[in-house]
Amino acid sequence: MTDVERIRQVCKEHGIPIARLEEALGYGNGYLNPKKIETVTVVRAKEIAAYIGISLGELTGEQKKTPAGTAEANISASEQELLDAYRAAPPEIRGIVDHALEPYRKGDTAEKAI
Repeated sequence: MTDVERIRQVCKEHGIPIARLEEALGYGNGYLNPKKIETVTVVRAKEIAAYIGISLGELTGEQKKTPAGTAEANISASEQELLDAYRAAPPEIRGIVDHALEPYRKGDTAEKAI
Protein backbone atom coordinates (compact mmCIF):
# COMPACT_ATOMS: atom_id res chain seq x y z
CA MET A 1 0.00 0.00 0.00
CA THR A 2 1.41 3.41 -0.94
CA ASP A 3 1.55 6.40 1.42
CA VAL A 4 -1.31 8.08 -0.40
CA GLU A 5 -3.47 4.94 -0.31
CA ARG A 6 -2.79 4.64 3.44
CA ILE A 7 -3.71 8.30 4.02
CA ARG A 8 -6.94 7.85 2.07
CA GLN A 9 -7.77 4.72 4.08
CA VAL A 10 -7.12 6.45 7.43
CA CYS A 11 -9.22 9.45 6.37
CA LYS A 12 -12.06 7.12 5.45
CA GLU A 13 -11.81 5.38 8.85
CA HIS A 14 -12.05 8.79 10.56
CA GLY A 15 -14.88 10.05 8.34
CA ILE A 16 -12.77 12.80 6.79
CA PRO A 17 -13.37 13.52 3.11
CA ILE A 18 -10.11 13.82 1.17
CA ALA A 19 -11.29 17.03 -0.51
CA ARG A 20 -11.87 18.66 2.90
CA LEU A 21 -8.43 17.60 4.13
CA GLU A 22 -6.76 18.91 0.96
CA GLU A 23 -8.61 22.23 1.22
CA ALA A 24 -8.00 22.67 4.96
CA LEU A 25 -4.26 22.07 4.56
CA GLY A 26 -3.94 24.22 1.45
CA TYR A 27 -3.11 21.35 -0.90
CA GLY A 28 -4.33 21.42 -4.47
CA ASN A 29 -7.56 19.66 -5.32
CA GLY A 30 -6.67 16.06 -6.15
CA TYR A 31 -3.21 16.25 -4.54
CA LEU A 32 -3.83 12.98 -2.68
CA ASN A 33 -4.75 11.08 -5.83
CA PRO A 34 -2.94 7.71 -5.84
CA LYS A 35 -2.81 7.84 -9.64
CA LYS A 36 -0.72 11.04 -9.47
CA ILE A 37 1.62 10.44 -6.51
CA GLU A 38 2.50 7.54 -4.22
CA THR A 39 4.41 9.26 -1.42
CA VAL A 40 4.21 12.49 0.57
CA THR A 41 6.95 14.42 2.36
CA VAL A 42 7.44 13.96 6.09
CA VAL A 43 6.30 17.53 6.63
CA ARG A 44 3.02 16.89 4.82
CA ALA A 45 2.55 13.55 6.57
CA LYS A 46 2.91 15.33 9.93
CA GLU A 47 0.38 17.97 8.85
CA ILE A 48 -2.07 15.29 7.75
CA ALA A 49 -1.65 13.28 10.97
CA ALA A 50 -2.21 16.42 13.06
CA TYR A 51 -5.32 17.30 11.06
CA ILE A 52 -6.76 13.81 11.55
CA GLY A 53 -5.78 13.84 15.23
CA ILE A 54 -3.48 10.83 15.22
CA SER A 55 0.24 10.24 15.54
CA LEU A 56 2.52 10.04 12.53
CA GLY A 57 3.12 6.38 13.45
CA GLU A 58 -0.61 5.68 13.30
CA LEU A 59 -0.86 7.41 9.93
CA THR A 60 1.96 5.33 8.46
CA GLY A 61 0.70 2.13 10.09
CA GLU A 62 3.89 1.70 12.10
CA GLN A 63 2.10 2.30 15.39
CA LYS A 64 -1.12 0.63 16.40
CA LYS A 65 -4.21 2.52 17.47
CA THR A 66 -4.77 3.03 21.18
CA PRO A 67 -5.04 -0.50 22.63
CA ALA A 68 -8.20 -1.68 24.36
CA GLY A 69 -8.14 -1.08 28.09
CA THR A 70 -6.41 2.29 27.84
CA ALA A 71 -8.01 5.59 28.76
CA GLU A 72 -9.32 6.29 25.26
CA ALA A 73 -10.98 2.87 25.04
CA ASN A 74 -12.86 3.54 28.29
CA ILE A 75 -14.79 6.65 27.31
CA SER A 76 -18.53 7.09 26.95
CA ALA A 77 -20.31 7.30 23.61
CA SER A 78 -20.83 11.05 24.01
CA GLU A 79 -17.14 11.53 24.84
CA GLN A 80 -16.25 9.51 21.74
CA GLU A 81 -18.54 11.74 19.64
CA LEU A 82 -16.73 14.82 20.95
CA LEU A 83 -13.35 13.25 20.25
CA ASP A 84 -14.40 12.30 16.71
CA ALA A 85 -15.74 15.81 16.07
CA TYR A 86 -12.50 17.34 17.37
CA ARG A 87 -10.42 15.08 15.13
CA ALA A 88 -12.55 15.95 12.10
CA ALA A 89 -12.47 19.70 12.79
CA PRO A 90 -10.16 21.95 10.78
CA PRO A 91 -6.95 23.07 12.52
CA GLU A 92 -8.24 26.59 13.23
CA ILE A 93 -11.25 25.17 15.12
CA ARG A 94 -9.00 22.77 17.04
CA GLY A 95 -6.88 25.74 18.10
CA ILE A 96 -9.95 27.51 19.49
CA VAL A 97 -11.06 24.39 21.35
CA ASP A 98 -7.55 23.77 22.71
CA HIS A 99 -7.37 27.35 23.98
CA ALA A 100 -10.81 27.15 25.60
CA LEU A 101 -9.99 23.87 27.36
CA GLU A 102 -6.51 24.85 28.52
CA PRO A 103 -7.64 25.67 32.09
CA TYR A 104 -9.18 22.20 32.43
CA ARG A 105 -6.17 20.14 31.44
CA LYS A 106 -4.64 17.79 34.03
CA GLY A 107 -3.25 19.68 36.97
CA ASP A 108 -5.35 22.77 36.32
CA THR A 109 -8.60 23.67 38.04
CA ALA A 110 -11.90 24.92 36.72
CA GLU A 111 -11.50 28.19 38.68
CA LYS A 112 -8.97 29.27 36.06
CA ALA A 113 -11.66 29.20 33.36
CA ILE A 114 -11.82 31.99 30.82
